Amino acid sequence: MTKSELIAEVEGKSWYLGVIGSPVIEEEYPNYNLRLYRVHVKVLVSENVITNKHLYFYVFDEGQAEEVAYYKDKTPDDQIADTPAT
Repeated sequence: MTKSELIAEVEGKSWYLGVIGSPVIEEEYPNYNLRLYRVHVKVLVSENVITNKHLYFYVFDEGQAEEVAYYKDKTPDDQIADTPAT
């Protein structure tokens, strides 16, 4: 999976009642050919409640033919479920 595919996967998730808008990369931590990204996602929890969630993922060899992106510790479903509402 590439970085673009990973972001598209997050956009298509149906956590709670759905993801609002597009995920936003808030922070990037480069380390040679490996980068850690912190991504902000707005999630609709109920009809009138929106929460802010954060996901973390790595991208190896970004921009190269062999680019690979993967979630830091868990799948996004697990990260969202374990994150308290803010």
